[in-house]
Amino acid sequence: MTVTRDQVIEKLKLVADPEVMDRDGKPVDIWEMGLIYNIDIAPEEPTDVTIRMTLTSQGCPMGQMIQRDVVSRVGSIPGVSKTQVEIVWQPQWHPSMMTTSAKQRLGIEE
Repeated sequence: MTVTRDQVIEKLKLVADPEVMDRDGKPVDIWEMGLIYNIDIAPEEPTDVTIRMTLTSQGCPMGQMIQRDVVSRVGSIPGVSKTQVEIVWQPQWHPSMMTTSAKQRLGIEE
């Protein structure tokens, strides 16, 4: 079974940063936050998926929890044999990396 980028993105949209809540008190997911820098899907089966991402800060207290959630959710896609998460700090995350929707939900002006 071929694993697609769209399948991975749908799972990433289920991973929230519990410290970032919108104006309605709902968490914003890491995809909308712009925390995902790269998705690498190995072409062979069973499929390995590597997610290159960052966090809002190096001292993010929820970093390990977010990372475990990514591994669990992406790993639940049929055909995925291994999920790796690489946390990187360059480029440094900035609110400008968020989607327009996330900015609107958080009341951030463009």
